[in-house]
Formats: sequence, structure tokens, C-alpha cells
Amino acid sequence: MRTNIPYETAIIRHPKEVAEVMAKLQKGKSKEKNAKPEELEWCYNWCVSVSCYSFNDIISGKARDDREEEDAMSIDDRVKDFASRCRVMLAGSKGRWWGLATTPISPTPNEIIAPQRERFETEVADKARFDAMSKEEQDAEIQGLLGQLKGPGFVMVKI
Repeated sequence: MRTNIPYETAIIRHPKEVAEVMAKLQKGKSKEKNAKPEELEWCYNWCVSVSCYSFNDIISGKARDDREEEDAMSIDDRVKDFASRCRVMLAGSKGRWWGLATTPISPTPNEIIAPQRERFETEVADKARFDAMSKEEQDAEIQGLLGQLKGPGFVMVKI
């Protein structure tokens, strides 16, 4: 994923990474090789590692469902868990050229953490709202959401 940041933030927080990206640009053959650092678009390029299991793991019972464990976590613990699995690199681009610094950025920047915290808070609030509904209200909500999946490949089935 990409999270754009201004050049000023990039140079203040990550001067070595900016220098590395600029060195890659200047050594290359891009028509943008003479661009100044402030002319580039800067961003955090990031990903999150997730657990994966083989079909054999699922059948043998080695795979576990992390959702129950996650549901028991506080929002702060979810954010810490997310940050521990997040890998962040600084990237710069101009035109068709794109360069990535090789040094991971740690700790995970707030520009990435803040939206995730909001997402976790929304998930917890939605789950609490749903859990507070009666079974009939839950079923009606589920059917309403399923009804929004209209289009090719989706068929509405009432249970």
C-alpha cells in the first residue's frame, strides 16, 4: 500500500533514505535523473504480513482462527500487533520512474497507524452494535447487506 507524504516530512524524518532514492535516480537512465528531491512524489510503501496456512494445516487442525484472539484484544493491542507485522519503506517517484529505499522504517509512522486505529475502533463499534441486536434484527441486517451484492455473479437467496 502507499501513503503519500510531503517532501519536507521525508527529508526531516528519513534523510538517509531520501539520499538513497536520489542516488538510485541519478545513477539510472531515466529522463528524470536530474530531478531535484523536492520535485519527486514521496510516500511510505508498506505491507502487513499475515498468517497463512496450507490446506493440510487446516485439515489437521494446526491452523487456528485468529479472529477470536483478535476480538479479545484492546484497540491499543491491535495497533501494536498491526505495527509489529507492518513493513515500511520510503519511496520516491517522478513521471514513470519509481525508486524504493532498502532500509525499513521503524517504528511504523503515524500516517499509517492512525487510519488503522480508526478502522479498529469502527470494527469494535460495529461488532458491539451488531451483538446488541436481536436475532431477527441481525438476520435482517445480513439480508440487507447481501441484497447490496447485486450484479453478475451474485444471486440473492433468502434463508
